[in-house]
Amino acid sequence: MDLDDPEVALRAARRRFIDTFDEICAGILRAMDEGGHAIGTSRQRVHRLAGMAGVVGFRAVSRRALDLETLLEGPATDDEVAAAVANMRRAFAEEMAAPPPPWAQHER
Repeated sequence: MDLDDPEVALRAARRRFIDTFDEICAGILRAMDEGGHAIGTSRQRVHRLAGMAGVVGFRAVSRRALDLETLLEGPATDDEVAAAVANMRRAFAEEMAAPPPPWAQHER
């Protein structure tokens, strides 16, 4: 794999994003159960998720992650966080069902 080629690198990042998305969501929910420092770590994880989602072609997931990040800046209930994570998962499923961006469609 030639990671010097930007499209190859983006496809690899997209594949990793897809492969780890469920675990990231589960980790966010676990952090809420742990409270304290884990919530701060979760907020950082959500911030990175929002940025990476947009880069690898998951714009709706990125927007939902930004909503979750904003929610985590204040006192959020477990139910609010769970609903925000569910929104991200729905956006992910919808975007997975749609055709991928042109750069992600074909390996060189």
